[in-house]
Amino acid sequence: MSFRLQPIAPAVPNRCQLFGPGSRESLFEKMAASAADVINIDLEDSVAPGDKDKARAQTIAAT
Repeated sequence: MSFRLQPIAPAVPNRCQLFGPGSRESLFEKMAASAADVINIDLEDSVAPGDKDKARAQTIAAT
């Protein structure tokens, strides 16, 4: 697994956080194009147990 350093967070409050399941790769582009201040890709509750490995791989590939 690789890690990327994230830029320093802006000193403004987040107005909108968008959560999406890591198993729905078709939503990644739509989430990135949104006006949300923060995008969270969920790998836990919104992903079926059998799809967790696929969701992790898709999330890593998208970053």
